[in-house]
Amino acid sequence: MKTLIIEDEPNAARDLAAMLQKLDAGIQMLALLDSVETSVEWLRQHPAPDLIFMDIQLADGVCFEILREVDVRSPVIFCTAYDEYALQAFRVNSIDYLLKPLEEADLKRSLDKLTTLREQLGDWPQKLLSWFGQHDRLQTGRKSSFLVSFKGKMFPVPTRDIAYFIIEDGLSFIITFDGRKLPLTQTLDVIEEQLDPSQFYRANRQYIIAFEAVKEVEPYYTRKLAVKLRSVKPETVFVSREKSTSFLHWLENR
Repeated sequence: MKTLIIEDEPNAARDLAAMLQKLDAGIQMLALLDSVETSVEWLRQHPAPDLIFMDIQLADGVCFEILREVDVRSPVIFCTAYDEYALQAFRVNSIDYLLKPLEEADLKRSLDKLTTLREQLGDWPQKLLSWFGQHDRLQTGRKSSFLVSFKGKMFPVPTRDIAYFIIEDGLSFIITFDGRKLPLTQTLDVIEEQLDPSQFYRANRQYIIAFEAVKEVEPYYTRKLAVKLRSVKPETVFVSREKSTSFLHWLENR
C-alpha cells in the first residue's frame, strides 16, 4: 500500500513511519512532507497515494489549505494534538482521527478499518474513492445551517442569519446580518452546491449573496449591476452584464 505522510515534526514523522512498517511490512512510504506548500506541489505532480497520514497544524498553515488547493481523493487518517478539528476532518476523505501521542493499538485499529472498507468494496482503490465521492455528494444537500469553528468553539450558523459568503485571500467567510465574519473550510463552489438557489445567488467569483440581504440594485458601467446589501457594514457587490439578466430574473421569480 503506497502511503504518504504529511507531518511537520521530523521525529513524529519517523516514529509514525516506523510503526507503520512494524504493523504492515507491505506499506511503501512515498514521501515525508512537512508543509502545505510542499504537499500541494507533491500531490499535483504524483498519482494519488493509497493512503495519506496528515497532521493538521503544519509549518506554514493547516492541512485543510491543502484540501482547498488539491482535489485529494485518497483516504486520509489525521494524526494531531488538536481535537477541535475533528468535525472538519470528517467532512473530507477521513478514515480516522488520531490524537497524539500516537499509540500503536490506535494505529492498528485505523489500518484495520481501512482493510475492512477494502474488503467490502472490492476493487481497490477505485471503488473506495468512488465511495468517498458518493459521500461528498450526499454532503452537498441543501443546508439549513453551517457548522463554524471559531476561537476554539464550534457552533451552527443558520442560513437565515447569513447575508453573504465572501472569499478573501483564498479563504471563505460567512458574513451575518449582525456583522459577524466567520471562517469556513469549504470553497465558494462547494458552498454554492449546498445552498437553496431560491435563497442564495452566486453574484461573481467572490460573493454568494442572500435574497434577504439585497437592499437595492442600480445600473452600473457597461451594463453591470451594483447590488447594495443589508448588513451592519454596508457592502456593494457587482454583477457582470453576462449575469445581470439572470440575477434580475432571480430577484423577481425566486
